[in-house]
Amino acid sequence: MNHSFLLFIALILSANIYAADLSSIKKELKTLKELCDASLLDAEECKKQRAKILLTLDKKEEEIWFCNYGGENKLGEPILAEDGVSFSESSSVNTIVREILDEAGLVGNFIVRAASVPNAAASVRMGDRYIEYNPSFVQNLKVGTKTNWSVYSVLAHEIGHHLQGHTLKPGGSRPDIELQADEYSGFILAKMGASIKDAQKAMKTFGSDSASGTHPATQQRLVAIKKGWDKGKEPDDSKPQPIAQDHEAENKDVPPVTVQTPIQQPPAMPVSSYLYKCVVNGEQVLIDNTNRVLSVPRGGIQVGQRVPPNHPNCAFNLAAPPTGVYCVGHNGMVYFGTPMPVGQCIQCGPGQC
Repeated sequence: MNHSFLLFIALILSANIYAADLSSIKKELKTLKELCDASLLDAEECKKQRAKILLTLDKKEEEIWFCNYGGENKLGEPILAEDGVSFSESSSVNTIVREILDEAGLVGNFIVRAASVPNAAASVRMGDRYIEYNPSFVQNLKVGTKTNWSVYSVLAHEIGHHLQGHTLKPGGSRPDIELQADEYSGFILAKMGASIKDAQKAMKTFGSDSASGTHPATQQRLVAIKKGWDKGKEPDDSKPQPIAQDHEAENKDVPPVTVQTPIQQPPAMPVSSYLYKCVVNGEQVLIDNTNRVLSVPRGGIQVGQRVPPNHPNCAFNLAAPPTGVYCVGHNGMVYFGTPMPVGQCIQCGPGQC
């Protein structure tokens, strides 16, 4: 192969690179690989041309849409499992995203992954849509707010950006669309049974008191969440109406449930007997004789199902009470992806629970 032909190939690659769109960039990489594998270009020329293509790819990848929940202007790189993402947080976030989409009656067409973002983010890169989260932030969010609803709230906000088409428009985040995502977050949490206090907890804890060029101040965002929550609580005439819950009572001291105080169940959910009483990640649940998992603090609503074990060390599994699949050991301890228990179950005797 003479030098003129090699130079001709290189010139074609160089001429096309900077005018190419993303699909043609991928084709350029494939074509270059074929040329190099066939030894039609020497190693130095292959390296040089590949660097040019990747430089263009980097520039294209910067042409993205993204929003961080707290307003930080920082993109993240993916964090792989071997980099320290716990099974618990990864499983928890994916389960929550699935539950939010199930409530909306939708199937997600975006990628959920751990990343080095400040908190959580919605982004579009190379034509793919992402929900990214910082595992440490998720853990601190649970601990700092003392409720899993805060994680639901943050993820619903980012999902709202995708579902409302914000990520299809150039220019990135703006205050008006941030308020729309906050409103969606409040709406979907109301549909899922959260109180307004729970729906606003994450924003009150991690929001900024001052506005920025992309994000409004906390007070405006709290108003948007309340607006969405009010819409979510409006009755839907096409569905049977559940018994109203007194959300104000959630702000008062409520005595702990004892064996002398049976849980009052909604009439729509008759229960003949309870099999187990469990505390899972701080939430009390009951398992009835139909294998339903019922939440005590949420007024007896069903939050999961008792299912057969997927491991010989499990007596049985609890599916999503409230997030994830838990293994109940033969010793009654509840595990969630780690050797450390996250709760305990006790078997109900006659007249107990």
